[in-house]
Amino acid sequence: MWSHRSWPGHSLPSGERLRHYASWCDAVEGNTTFYATPAHDTVASWAAQTNPEFRFVLKLPKVVTHERRLTDVGEPLRAFLDAIEPLGPRVHALWIQLPGSFAPADVPTLGRFLAQLPGSHRYAVEVRHPAFFTEPRATRLLEETLTTSAEWIPFDTTTFFSRPPTSDAERDAWMKKPRVPLRSVALTDRPIVRYLGRDDDARTVEGWQRWVEVTAGWLREGRSPTMFVHTPDNADAPGLARRFHDEVRAQVPGLDPLPDPIPVEPLTLF
Repeated sequence: MWSHRSWPGHSLPSGERLRHYASWCDAVEGNTTFYATPAHDTVASWAAQTNPEFRFVLKLPKVVTHERRLTDVGEPLRAFLDAIEPLGPRVHALWIQLPGSFAPADVPTLGRFLAQLPGSHRYAVEVRHPAFFTEPRATRLLEETLTTSAEWIPFDTTTFFSRPPTSDAERDAWMKKPRVPLRSVALTDRPIVRYLGRDDDARTVEGWQRWVEVTAGWLREGRSPTMFVHTPDNADAPGLARRFHDEVRAQVPGLDPLPDPIPVEPLTLF
């Protein structure tokens, strides 16, 4: 996601919005790839708008993860991998988001799927079945399956669900977002975290303080974490992401600053 009607770059032509977003943040969730594999030329335009250090975390198509549930997926998987080829090193990880019905009994299927994936990419798995978070045996089974080949993406919704919704966007998210316990364990040197706050910025900032500490610790350990900040309406998400980065950088001064955002309007003398 790099275009939102409330974000400064939304007034730009569609082919320029990613370039503008990349001057605010240096990573993006590729959620649209879940619904359809993009055209090769479209992906080439994404590469042209970003530098090689920009991070794409691209979600695998739903035909692979939800419809065929990681089985008999050779053709759609090859088509997807061919389509994203222009991004080259910008593909930080391929995001395997699994449905809530994907249970501990299905982990062997995940293991076989991961074993057939090309080593040219890194992978990260998001699970939503409660047992993976509450049953130690299920947690251990998944961790043992992932450790050698993929990261486990936690989606932290604990701040969001700590208080009843107060806006239409929050009420909508209340019905759709998963409720799972907090997890803050990294399996690899590239942990990825998805955090959902509230439409109230103060609540969002209050809730992410644990992640500031965890992220700073990962950086000190030599890991390269990626943090995605969401709110139910996402109106202030880029600014909040930069604020999170600033808070981490206050604890890890050696962390590079984010770039200065590109002005939407041309600069003038008056």
